[in-house]
Amino acid sequence: MNTTDSLSYILHVSDFHLKENDDENKYAVLALDKLTKRITDRNIKVKYLIHTGDVIDSSDLYERAAKNLGFYDNYVKDDKFDSDRFFSKGKKKNIETFDAEVKRIVEQRFDKATIVLRSFISKLNISHNNVIICCGNHDVLRSRSITDTSSECKLLSRATPGITFSDKADPAYTFSKEVAAVFEPFESFLNKLQVANSKERRGDLDSTVCFELEDLNVLVLNTNWNNPKKSKAGYYCVRCDYIKDLIKEGLNQNKLNVIVAHKPIYEICETARLSYKRYIKTPFMARLHEFANCNGIYLCGDKHTRSIVASSFHDIPHYIGGEPLTVNSDADKQFEVEYNLISINGNIPGRERKIHLKSDDGEKWVCEFRPPENVISDLYNLSKGYIIHNSFDMIAEPSTLRTWENLYQTVYSWSDVKRRKYFNSINKLYLATCKYRNEGTEDVFWNEDKNIFFEVCDRLKKISESRTGNLLNIRGEYSSGKYVSWPSLYVFALPIQL
Repeated sequence: MNTTDSLSYILHVSDFHLKENDDENKYAVLALDKLTKRITDRNIKVKYLIHTGDVIDSSDLYERAAKNLGFYDNYVKDDKFDSDRFFSKGKKKNIETFDAEVKRIVEQRFDKATIVLRSFISKLNISHNNVIICCGNHDVLRSRSITDTSSECKLLSRATPGITFSDKADPAYTFSKEVAAVFEPFESFLNKLQVANSKERRGDLDSTVCFELEDLNVLVLNTNWNNPKKSKAGYYCVRCDYIKDLIKEGLNQNKLNVIVAHKPIYEICETARLSYKRYIKTPFMARLHEFANCNGIYLCGDKHTRSIVASSFHDIPHYIGGEPLTVNSDADKQFEVEYNLISINGNIPGRERKIHLKSDDGEKWVCEFRPPENVISDLYNLSKGYIIHNSFDMIAEPSTLRTWENLYQTVYSWSDVKRRKYFNSINKLYLATCKYRNEGTEDVFWNEDKNIFFEVCDRLKKISESRTGNLLNIRGEYSSGKYVSWPSLYVFALPIQL
C-alpha cells in the first residue's frame, strides 16, 4: 500500500484482553510491536488510535480471586469455581473480602494495561489527545455488591403510562451509586493515559461523551450499563436518555463523524432501536442518524471473529474488530487477529485496509495489510468475466464444435495477452491479494512484469511433475467469489499445459 504524508489514518483495534501478569501479556506486546514496526516501515501516518473496548480480561476474574483467597476448593463444580453457590452459601465477611479482591485484580490489570497502551501509543507516535478508548464488558467491575443491584428504565416500565416514542420526554434511567461504581477502575485508567475521552480532558460526568477533534466528530457510547428490569436478554442498555443533550447542533460538517462503542448497534436495547411503526424512527436512532449524517461510521468490537469493514446495520457502516489478542485459537497456541485501518478523506472514510496479525507460537508474528472483502470480491468478478470472455467465447457460439481442440486453439491464440491494458491492470491488482508458494513451501513474491495467469500455468506444470503441495494462497472471506473465479483460470490453464 503506497501512502503519502498527506494521508492520515484511523487505526481501529479492540479486545486486547490483558491480565496482571507480564507472562500472560507478552503475546500482546510482541504482536503490537510487530504492528507498529510494520506501520512505520510502510510510512503510514496513523493520526488516531481508537480502541473499542475489552482492554482487560475478566473471564477468569472470580476463579482467580477465589484461588488467591483460598475459597476455590470449597466451591468447585465440574472443575470450575461455582460462584453462584459461593454467593448464596458463603459467609458475608468472605463475600466482602472476595469483592475487595476482585476490585484489586481489576485495578492491577488496568495498571498493566496502562503500561502496554502507553508504549503502543508512543511507538505509533500519536498524541494522547487523539486516542479514544471505550468501555467493554470485560472492563466493567464485576463485584457481587454491584451485579446484584437493579436499574429501571421508564421506557420499559408498564407502570409508567404515557411514555411512548411520540412523546417529547426522553426515557429516564434510574440507578444506584453502586451501578455507577462499575466504571470507576476503567475511568481511572483513561485518566492515567490522558486519552481524548477521559474525564481529565473532557470534564464530562459519564463515559458517554460527544466531542470534536481536528478531523473527527466523535460520539462515544457506553453499551455496558446494568440492564434495567424488563429488558430483553441478549440486548444492552446504552443510556438512550443521554443522547439528546450530547449531540449538539453546529457540528463541523467537514469532519468525519465517528461513533465508537463496544457492542454493534444490533445488540443495543430493542426498545431504544425499534419503533415497530413504519417509517418512524425511535428518538435514539433518529439522533444516531442525525450524528452519522449519511457519511458517518460506527466502530465497535466484542465479536470474536475476523474484522468486518463497512457492513451496514441500521443504515450505518460498521467496522468491527473483536478477536482477542491473548486468547489461543486452539491447543497449539496459534494466534490470529485482524484490525482496521481507515484513511480520513474529509467528511467521509477513504482508503480501507485490514491489518492481519498471525503467529504459530505467540512470539514470532507476521503482519500483513489486506484489502477488505468487497475489494477482493470485485477483483475476482472482474478477472472471471475477462477469462470467460476471452477464453470461452467460442463455447457460446452455437455453430462452434465444443471440443477440447477448439478450446485449445482459442486459448493458444491468446499470445498477445500481455499487451492488453485491461488484462495487465487485473494482473497488477492481484499483487496485493495473492502470494505464490515456492514449490508448495515458503511464501514468495513475483516480478510485477510477470503475468499472473501464465505464472500460474507454469507452476501448475511444475506441480504436476513434482506433485508438490499448495500452489497459491488465494485471499478472501466466505462468499467473496474466489471459488467461482479460480476454477475458470485452471480450465484456461489446462490446455496450455497439454
